[in-house]
Amino acid sequence: MGRKRDPKRDEAFDLYKASSGKIRLTDIASQLSVSEGTVRGWKAKDKWGSLIAGEAKHTERSDEDETDQKNEPAKKDEDTTSYPDDLFLKAVQIVAEAKQASVSLLREE
Repeated sequence: MGRKRDPKRDEAFDLYKASSGKIRLTDIASQLSVSEGTVRGWKAKDKWGSLIAGEAKHTERSDEDETDQKNEPAKKDEDTTSYPDDLFLKAVQIVAEAKQASVSLLREE
């Protein structure tokens, strides 16, 4: 059984949404008394940018979602070699904000 969702996670998104994505993650972190890395992780995992743009629904991950992902066939190599420019730019932005780069920071879940 997973951990209970931190209520500050939704508060952080509400702050981000209220500012139309213009608020700094460090400001959100300080207002909620959590680390900047925690806020950065929430932003990446919940895809805040897409949510604000209306491209995705704000939902929690469930065991059912994880099962669906495991049953999907593996993507071909060609899918991993070509990325849309906006995805690359988003990755650059995340790395610049974090001042570090790692696969887990950029990986979509």
